[in-house]
Amino acid sequence: DGLLFTHKSGETYKRYDNYGTDRLFSMVNKAKCSTAPAVIIAVGGGVNGNCIGLIAAMTNCDFVEVPTTPMHYNDAVTSAKKAFSLVIKDKILSKNILGAFYLPQLAFCINEWLLTISSANAHATVGEATKTMNMLGIANSAVGAADFHNILGATEFASDFTKILSEVEGFDKLIEFIESPSTLKKKRNIIAIGKRIASLRDTTEDYRETTTLVKSSTPKGLGNGFSSMPSMASMNSLSESSSDSEDDQEEDLQFLIQERKELMKSFRGSFSNISNESKQSILSFLTTINREIVCAKAMFLAYSDPFEKYRALLFEYAHTLGHGVEAFANDLYLKARQCNFEIPTDALRLHGQCVGMAVLWAGEMSKNLGKLEGEGFMLHQSLPYLFNRAGGFSFAPLRDLCNDLGVGKEEFCEGVLQVVRRDNKRGYCNCSDPKKSVDQLVMKRPGKMLGSDDPNAEVRYLVEVDEDWQKRVLIKAFEGEFDKVADLRQGELTFVSCAEKTRMKLESSSKSVAMHIRKCLLSEYAKDVETGM
Repeated sequence: DGLLFTHKSGETYKRYDNYGTDRLFSMVNKAKCSTAPAVIIAVGGGVNGNCIGLIAAMTNCDFVEVPTTPMHYNDAVTSAKKAFSLVIKDKILSKNILGAFYLPQLAFCINEWLLTISSANAHATVGEATKTMNMLGIANSAVGAADFHNILGATEFASDFTKILSEVEGFDKLIEFIESPSTLKKKRNIIAIGKRIASLRDTTEDYRETTTLVKSSTPKGLGNGFSSMPSMASMNSLSESSSDSEDDQEEDLQFLIQERKELMKSFRGSFSNISNESKQSILSFLTTINREIVCAKAMFLAYSDPFEKYRALLFEYAHTLGHGVEAFANDLYLKARQCNFEIPTDALRLHGQCVGMAVLWAGEMSKNLGKLEGEGFMLHQSLPYLFNRAGGFSFAPLRDLCNDLGVGKEEFCEGVLQVVRRDNKRGYCNCSDPKKSVDQLVMKRPGKMLGSDDPNAEVRYLVEVDEDWQKRVLIKAFEGEFDKVADLRQGELTFVSCAEKTRMKLESSSKSVAMHIRKCLLSEYAKDVETGM
C-alpha cells in the first residue's frame, strides 16, 4: 500500500501546515508498523525535496528524491539541509528556519525529465550557477588551490566552475525550446488534463474514504464521526450506488491518465524533432551545470563541513538579499491574487533568479567598498549579464508589478530589509551594530572571497554589511540600473541596458561573449600567478 501525497507548490507553501498533515503522518505510521521499511519518495521541484525530506527526517523513513527541475537536483539534493520556512498568513518571514540534516538513499534523475521546466526554472538554475562561478572561480588551478587551501577535500573535487560559461549556447537553445509556441501549447494541454486528473483523484479518494466510513461504522461510532460524514438521507443512495459510481470514476480516471501519457509522448517527440545540434547543446548544458554544481557542493560537504555550519556557509553568497527580494516578491504575488490581478508570467521570480539578481547587487556593494574594481568587477557582473538575454534577471517586470499594485520604492526596500534583519546567518558571529548584518562578498576577482578579522566570522567567510549599503543597491535595482545584458563591442566587454537591447541588436553572440569572459578570467588568474598572490 502507498499514498500519493499532493500539496501546494512554491516558496510561499514551504511550511509545516502544507506538509505535516494528519493524513500523511498516519500513513507513515501505518507503513512503519508493517514488516517492510517505510520509504518516502519526493518527486518534483526543490521545495518538494526540502519539505518532504524534512518529513522523512522527522519520521526516520528511507528517503528517495526524483528531481524534475535542475534546482531540485543540483541544489536541494546535494545539500543535507531539509527545511520549512517561517510563513505567516502566506507571507514569508524567514527562509529555512526549521530544519534537519538528512540525505536521500538515492537520487534518480535524467536530463529529459528537466525539459518540462519553465523559462523561470531555467534562469533560476543559472542564477545559482553564477553565484557558484563567482565564489569559487577556477578552483582547480594553482591559484584556486591557494584560495581554498583551508577546505579539506577542495583539491579532490575542485573544478573550473567557469566552464559553465562555455555552455551558454545550450542555455539559449533550451530557452528557445521552452518558449516556442508549440511547446507552450503542449504544456498547457498537459497541465489542463493534469488538473482534471488531480480533481478526479481527490473526488475518488474522498468518496472511498466516505463509503468506507459508512460501511464500517457502528451506531456507537456514528456520534463521534458524524461531522465528517454525509447526511443520513444520503447514506442509502451511497450504499446502493457505491459500486457503479466507483467503477465509473475509476474508468474516467484511467482514460485521462492514458490521454496524458499520449500528450507527454507528443511533448517528448517535439524535443526529439529539433535539430541534433540543438538537442545535444541543450543536453550538454544540463549535464555540465548539474555536474559542476554538484562538484562545488562536494568541495565543502564531503569532508570539511557536511552540516553546512562553517565553511559551507559560503554557498549563502548573494542569498541574504536574494532571500529578501524572494520573500518580498512572493508577498507581492499574494497581494495581486487578493486583488484579482493577473500576474504577468515574466514578473514571476523563483529563488535562483533572485539569487542571480543579488549576485549583481553584492558585486556593486564590493565595488562601493573598493574591494572589487576594474576588470575583476566587470567579470563578476558579466556572469549574470551573459545569461540575461531573455530577461530572467531583470528587475523591470517586478517593478511594473509594484507600480500596478501601488507599491513604491521605499516599501520595496523596507520589505526586503525586514527579511534581511531576520536572516539566520546573524547568529554565527557578533555584529558591532544593530544596523549591520553579516554576509559574504567577493574581492578582486571571481573566486576570491573577502575575509574577516573576527575568527568566528572568518571560518564562515562572513563579513559585516551595513544596511545602508544594502538599501542603496536595492534602490538602484528598483530603478533598473542592473537590467543589463553582456555584449562584445569592438572587442570590449560591454553591459547594454535591456531597454537599449530592445531597440538595437546585440553585436555579438552569447557564445562569443562567453569565450571572451573565460579568456579574461584566465588572464586574471595568470596575473595572480605572476605576482604570487
